[in-house]
Amino acid sequence: MLAGGGRAPQSSSKHRHWSRPHSAFRWLLALGVPLACSTEDPVENYLPARAGGTLSATTAPGGTAAGTVSGSGGSAGEATDGGAVDAGAAGQASSSTDAVATSSSSGGTGGSSAGGTGGGGTGGTPSDCGPAPAAEGPFTKERLRAAAADCALHHYCEFEGRAHRLENAIAEHAVKATDASRAHAQSAWREAMQSWQILEVFQFGPLASASRTAGKDGFQGKGLRDKIYAWPVVARCRVDEQVIGRSFVDRGMDGALISGRGLYALETLLFYSGADSACGASTPTSQTWQSLASTTLEAYKQDYALAASEDVVDQIQGLVRTWTTGDDAFYPKFVSASGYPNEQEAMNVLAWALVYLEKEVKDYKLGIPAGYTLVAPVSEPEAPYAGGGYVNVVQNLRGFRSLFQGCGDNGEGLGFDDWLIEAGHHALAADIRAAWQTAFETAEKLALASTPSAGAVEQTYLDVKALTDLLKNELLGTGSPLNLDLPDSVAGDTD
Repeated sequence: MLAGGGRAPQSSSKHRHWSRPHSAFRWLLALGVPLACSTEDPVENYLPARAGGTLSATTAPGGTAAGTVSGSGGSAGEATDGGAVDAGAAGQASSSTDAVATSSSSGGTGGSSAGGTGGGGTGGTPSDCGPAPAAEGPFTKERLRAAAADCALHHYCEFEGRAHRLENAIAEHAVKATDASRAHAQSAWREAMQSWQILEVFQFGPLASASRTAGKDGFQGKGLRDKIYAWPVVARCRVDEQVIGRSFVDRGMDGALISGRGLYALETLLFYSGADSACGASTPTSQTWQSLASTTLEAYKQDYALAASEDVVDQIQGLVRTWTTGDDAFYPKFVSASGYPNEQEAMNVLAWALVYLEKEVKDYKLGIPAGYTLVAPVSEPEAPYAGGGYVNVVQNLRGFRSLFQGCGDNGEGLGFDDWLIEAGHHALAADIRAAWQTAFETAEKLALASTPSAGAVEQTYLDVKALTDLLKNELLGTGSPLNLDLPDSVAGDTD
């Protein structure tokens, strides 16, 4: 954790001072943001929670509830990149406090963002993002793309406000180093993560991967998402390497691998309470880690946390600039579909963003702990140190509704359901909305549980599957009433 031995952050060109002015959007600051990023695959997979065992509750590093495996299915966690075992990596749970913070309603009518607009929370000047935009008027494909683009920019604004507050709270904790300042920073991280989880479903345009096999946006994708949050390609050892190597001091964050930066890195630095390194004992990182005085190691962690939090702010600002500024701005190219081979390809890409619920949510976040997904490129569950992984599922479902039904707090506005209705497929639109409602209510109950049961995880998986089956088998693919293709990432997926 970032605790003890607090000292003021160094004043240099490498670290911006945390009290700098904060405006409502700050989208148009003339900061150069590199677009290239390093990628690598996680080394290990973590075990399904019911592969011969049962889900039980324990205390994970950082003191939050997390699921573990008992029985013959394997140990509580699998080795990450560096070979060290992360406790709690075989399951997850959320604290009821975190879940309540995201749920302003019952029955699935909560707001589309965590805690409302950018105001309030953990300090700093709030972003005045206004209400979620709910486009009105008759359906056209162009108006649907404009509604989705405006919704994305609204959620970018909300996330930027929370990213600023997280940066401020981390800088404050570097100075104060008290239990209260650490709790303040942890709360700011949770708010930022919950806001980001809505945007996980908005992977089209520069945020998305350009890889066709990833099923994102092979025309306009730049992979900017991974610099902010790269799960499931994450590894605590990669964070430790940055802490010890300190290349960010001279080179900035350009050289940091995506698996050890962004919101994941900040989670490990704020919540992981162990004194060990996740890298193998024989690695230079681990050896240097053990040789450093505790005060020096803590100072190194603080430095990297400051750099990583600053970088998250820079990345979200850079992302919005790619949408809104210059002759090559994405927003007009997306709304007009001029950035795609034809309008149908632009609609395909937007529809593929909805499929985040199929792989990442159903198969990875729920299918592994429920015991349905036995092989996946996932090194550890979401939020293994902070807890609250199932709160993320709730937020992902909110993001889905923002695109499918409408961006308004209760699903108002233009969405894919309006396209289905315009095309005469009222029943399918209603079926998808009903399946979403059921999945959302089940996920909220799971997130609110202090100790999630295996049965509750399984039921949430099944309810999300009912929703994604409608997407794969009826909204998209050969029988699509809207002529929408299946993305390559799920083509041939029969589960």
